Amino acid sequence: MKNLKKKAMDYNGITLIALVITIIVLLILAGVSLSMVFSQDGIFNRAEQGADKYGQAKARETLEMLLGEAQMQKYESGLTDEELTDKINSIGEDIKEGTNPNISQAIVDGYIFEVDRTVPKILDYIGPADGVIITASVSGNNGWLKPEEANVSITGRIITYSGGNITTVSATKDGTAITGFSIGGDGSYSITNITTDTTIVISAQDSNGKSNTKTIPVTIRIDNIPPVVDSVTAEADRLKIRFSATGHDNESGLKHFNYTITSTQDTTLEGIPEDKRTGTFTLGQTVEIVTTPTGNRDETTYTITVTATDNADNVSTNKTADVTAIDGITVAEAKQITAETIRENIGKRVIDYKTGEKWQVFYYDDTGDFGPAGTL
Repeated sequence: MKNLKKKAMDYNGITLIALVITIIVLLILAGVSLSMVFSQDGIFNRAEQGADKYGQAKARETLEMLLGEAQMQKYESGLTDEELTDKINSIGEDIKEGTNPNISQAIVDGYIFEVDRTVPKILDYIGPADGVIITASVSGNNGWLKPEEANVSITGRIITYSGGNITTVSATKDGTAITGFSIGGDGSYSITNITTDTTIVISAQDSNGKSNTKTIPVTIRIDNIPPVVDSVTAEADRLKIRFSATGHDNESGLKHFNYTITSTQDTTLEGIPEDKRTGTFTLGQTVEIVTTPTGNRDETTYTITVTATDNADNVSTNKTADVTAIDGITVAEAKQITAETIRENIGKRVIDYKTGEKWQVFYYDDTGDFGPAGTL
């Protein structure tokens, strides 16, 4: 029985070899070269790549379904965040935590995915769980930077899933070796002080001969050109003042305008609410401030000084505009004075009664008319 089983195995092995040889011969007879069969872009390799993509897609689908179920359980069953974390930890064959406790690597059907456990959701596909995996996170290059602030770091982990240990690691910057590059006991590494655009290449091999290489392009957006304030427009509606500005920045773009209010007449700025004396506003926005009378003056002139800040925090030179707040009413408003409101309006300046002269409300009669007190 044993010999029969061995003969059957030998026969099956011979049959399989013969089948493979037959397929190759048929392909050659059909005009398909061996390089087209076995090369990197050959038929067998493409089939293997297709199978890998299919397997990866199925694993992602499975993981997304499991994460969705966990999230649904949280809302339907009232799982606590701790219970939700335990639930997600049970997904897949293994969970390997990184430096961020909320980010994990889940292995499903032999494929590794990075998972945000707080949402939960898949953040990224890491790779197949049969060799060396290199992860990388680039920080410090978010948005636009000034040259002196450009300092990018790359952090990550190099781990193996083949059952061996990481034996060699190396890193290059634009083709030049980075001296002293190494990994910690948990596989973590860091590359710091990157100040210009560059390409980092990290390579690693484990004790089972599995290897991997990861290319990390780093782009740093530098903006050292200040923005420009093109114009400042200010106007007053009696004690209410309004102002806006236009400007531009050809690099990182305008972030906002900054304003400061000063006055040679109202040096303590009593007429301006304290929280409105400085501030920011955006392109297209009009700042509106209701002032109050200052001293015995009927009008107070304020200077609005505006600068612009871009998205790299460069600041422009300033532009100014003057605006005069007037403590008074118009002729039309004076005509609306009633017996009940005459007291609060006696003595108010009528700002458009006679141009170039200061006239005040003096009396009100039952005809609905008012009388100015004359020039002061």
